[in-house]
Amino acid sequence: MVAPLRSAAMLCAMTAAACALTTIAPASARALDANTITSPSGANHCHWYGSIPHARIPEAGVVCTSTAGPRAGWAVVLTETGRSWKGYAAHRWLFQAGPRLAYGRAVRAAGIVCRSTTSGLTCTNSATRGGIFVSKQRHERW
Repeated sequence: MVAPLRSAAMLCAMTAAACALTTIAPASARALDANTITSPSGANHCHWYGSIPHARIPEAGVVCTSTAGPRAGWAVVLTETGRSWKGYAAHRWLFQAGPRLAYGRAVRAAGIVCRSTTSGLTCTNSATRGGIFVSKQRHERW
């Protein structure tokens, strides 16, 4: 089951920039009250953000990180246009825990679906099929 994030405004908590995340799942799906989700283990987090012009990120998307294991401190990013990349996560807000997303559950915003599995968190752009994966052991993008 795919649950939406409650409001587009919650997705813009990181910056004052205009938020480009406006596609929210149907009202019949369960809503979350935060713009960050956490894996049941607590080791992995995904955070939705608005465009960040000063960081040369013109489109909205999701950034996922690990707080444990050999990949702690590194992040993978997936934008609403399907671009993805890896990098070191210097911002403290990336490591803040959000509601736990039970294994087998998913959330959707801005055309990006993030699903929790026992192996980690996977986010996929619905239009481009590009995606990212984050776990304590590895981070991937495609």
